Amino acid sequence: MVNAHVWHAGTVNRTDRPRTALHAFYCRRDKPQQQYQKRLLGPEVQQSLSAELRFLLALDDVLNDELSATVAVRSGFLK
Repeated sequence: MVNAHVWHAGTVNRTDRPRTALHAFYCRRDKPQQQYQKRLLGPEVQQSLSAELRFLLALDDVLNDELSATVAVRSGFLK
């Protein structure tokens, strides 16, 4: 496990605007997603995505649904 503060100096947002962040997590397709994208993306967003993005997010992957839908672990950002 790596503390992002070491690499990115992520600290309190002292501005009056939200901070955008990108959290990358790479895993094999036969492992559960850290964040189950189908649960996080609304239907209208999912429908607007290209076939390539749907593939990358495994939105139409039945095996991913089986692996990820029941995983209760969530990153600290979404608790």
